[in-house]
Amino acid sequence: MRRLLTSKRLAGALGAVIVILVATIGWTVAQLVSETRLRATERSERDWAVVQLEFETLRMADAYTHYRFERSQDALDELLLRADIVESRLSLFREGIVADALAGRPDIKDLVFTIRITLLDVGMVETSDDAEAIAALGRSIEALRAKAYDASVALLLDSNRSLAALEVRLRSLWYWIALPLTALILVGGFLVVLLTGAVRRESQRREEATRARREALAAEQMLSNAMSAMSDGLLIATADGRIVTANRRVDELMPATISRPFAGRRIRALRDQLFAEAVMDIRTNAAGSGAEIDPLDPQPLDRDHELHLAGDHWLRISRRATADGGMVFVMSDITPLKRRERDLATAMHAAEAASRAKTEFLANMSHEFKTPLNAVIGFTDMIMQGAAGPLNERQREYLGHVRDGGNRLLSLIDDILEMVRADRDGLKAAPLDLDRLVAGAVTDAERAAREADVTLARLELDVPVHGAIRGDRRLLRRAIDALLSNAIKFTPPGGHITVSLRNTTLPHPEGSPIAGIEVSIADTGIGIAPEQIERVQQPFVQIDSSLARRYEGAGLGLPLARRFVEAHDGQLSLNSAPGLGTEARIWLPLSSAEPEAAPATRLRAALR
Repeated sequence: MRRLLTSKRLAGALGAVIVILVATIGWTVAQLVSETRLRATERSERDWAVVQLEFETLRMADAYTHYRFERSQDALDELLLRADIVESRLSLFREGIVADALAGRPDIKDLVFTIRITLLDVGMVETSDDAEAIAALGRSIEALRAKAYDASVALLLDSNRSLAALEVRLRSLWYWIALPLTALILVGGFLVVLLTGAVRRESQRREEATRARREALAAEQMLSNAMSAMSDGLLIATADGRIVTANRRVDELMPATISRPFAGRRIRALRDQLFAEAVMDIRTNAAGSGAEIDPLDPQPLDRDHELHLAGDHWLRISRRATADGGMVFVMSDITPLKRRERDLATAMHAAEAASRAKTEFLANMSHEFKTPLNAVIGFTDMIMQGAAGPLNERQREYLGHVRDGGNRLLSLIDDILEMVRADRDGLKAAPLDLDRLVAGAVTDAERAAREADVTLARLELDVPVHGAIRGDRRLLRRAIDALLSNAIKFTPPGGHITVSLRNTTLPHPEGSPIAGIEVSIADTGIGIAPEQIERVQQPFVQIDSSLARRYEGAGLGLPLARRFVEAHDGQLSLNSAPGLGTEARIWLPLSSAEPEAAPATRLRAALR
């Protein structure tokens, strides 16, 4: 812009100089032309007068020659007429342009004098017709003709010299005009180029500015449309706390008692008025943390406000600071969310109450079932031992069925009581020796294995197991017993069951692998189809659900084992195939791999 102004000023100055120069040149040329025209007119009149005089002199000389030879009155009249004409031409030399042009010339003066002498001689011839007068007139006419010729030639030469001088003057003047004019044209051309470039750049700058304004207007319109289409309220404030703009949703979310319009107001005044409208439970937390802060703190931190307004209307206001120190407020209607939270809390309280009622009911009913059932099993054992007298084989068989059914029912009740007890008492974690726990479970299961004609062996690995396990001894023992019981139950006579422990790691998706101990219980039993593995780990599920099924059981052992292991942050996995046996693996983390946190909560979550 500055270069354009400078170029314009230079162009204006140059234009003024050119105008002055052209005016000067025009005035000079006009003066020269005027003078040239005057001189040309004077020379034309002068030359014409001299030529006419010479011509008339020649005619007078012819009339004299005619008169001299004829001596007639007509010839004399002709001579006198020519003399009168010459005398009339002579009057031009006394005044007017010709006189001014010929003033000061000695040849012209001599010519005029000769003309007068000749005219006197003509008068003498008119009065006296003697030979002497005629001869004198002849000499005068001859002298006049010669001097007229010389004057004519001299004037022609003088005209040529004047034309040559005028040409030299014009050429000199042209040089003086052409040189500065050429310089001015070159400078003007440079300034025109400079001005053209400046104008072009200024035009480009204005086009870019216009395009930028157009794009800014389009972006502003797009932003306005986007703000109007938002489901949340958006309010923008400057660094000094003055509201710049607010979309339509802000007006819809704000209570009717809040003053409008919002643009131009101070954000502090709007905030104070809005907080005054809140009827209860103003919770203000810094964004990304749960620490409560003062809602009236003027520091522009990122924070969230939850306001409970009249009419059970909840409003969340999130404040974020911008790079230039301004603030952006996003307002959301969280009334449906708060109502769902309230409904969920009510439902959770009801579910917990129902769960407690269920637990108490199962515990009471299990005790009520277990007391008479123990009496049935005890009296059956006494009768089979002969306390009521001798029994035949058929009676002994029937009583054996009664005792076995009672024991199975007692085992089912014990499983239910174990689940109730775990849900009620929680996980009692303590350091334990997993190797000794497994060894005790294997020892207790050896009798059942011998009765089923199954070989049960503990497999010792070359690498000893190291590391401490932290958990609930009773629940882990219950899980291992359930897996050993299943292995014995589903392994045909002559089969083998092996139990082993080893250190292993479990991959972690967000960090390094987790160290732990794996308990493996592998059998050569009937196996499980791969598509049934997940199903058998559900409560009360049997693969063979027919009335004539071969293997008895309620289907609680494997699900309880899985839940007890998962309550210890462990994993239970099954690898099996029909006819190839089953391998159950329990993986438990070492106590140093992950700190203990909320064991009772994890157990209840696993049991659900």
